[in-house]
Amino acid sequence: MKPVPVGSIAEFSTAVVYSRGGLIVVQVEAFSVNCKTLERTKTNVFSYVFKSPKQASSVSQSTDGSNKTAYLELNSEFPQVIPREYDEFVLFLEGKRAYERLVEANGHGEF
Repeated sequence: MKPVPVGSIAEFSTAVVYSRGGLIVVQVEAFSVNCKTLERTKTNVFSYVFKSPKQASSVSQSTDGSNKTAYLELNSEFPQVIPREYDEFVLFLEGKRAYERLVEANGHGEF
């Protein structure tokens, strides 16, 4: 982990590296770019786990004053991530480990 110096630009690169059912693991790489030399240095790597919402609802009021709720069914399953290159497989394993740490920290239950 390195700080981003004042006067530099923070740049981010993201990729979905693992998915399982309704969860995805997104890896974010943070870079610092020196504005004078355009030198780019990796400063940190983050892993985020997102859960798919099963249902989203919106409430709208009709002209007669009654509330109507419309439900939008969302796909609760994400497509499977399939690595094709060696470097993609390394990221896939890192994402799988992040997923397993989350499951272990939550007692193998729902999260």
